[in-house]
Amino acid sequence: VRGAGGLVTSERPLQELKKGSAFHVAPRFLHAIHNPNPEDLWILGVFRPEGSPAAAFYPDGRPAPVDMMDK
Repeated sequence: VRGAGGLVTSERPLQELKKGSAFHVAPRFLHAIHNPNPEDLWILGVFRPEGSPAAAFYPDGRPAPVDMMDK
C-alpha cells in the first residue's frame, strides 16, 4: 500500500488502509476502497477465483455501483 484510505463495507466500520495494511474480502462480498485524499492510493490485489475487480455485482446479479461513497 502506498498512500492512505479505507476499506468500506456495509457490515463493519471503515477499516483504515495505510502502508503495511492487509485485508481479505470474501467472494461476492460488497465492498469498496475509499480514498479521501488528493494523493493516489496504491494497493495490490490478488483475486481468486480469477476475474476483473471491475466486474462488480450484487448477489442477485445486478451491477454494483463503482463508488459506494456516492450512493
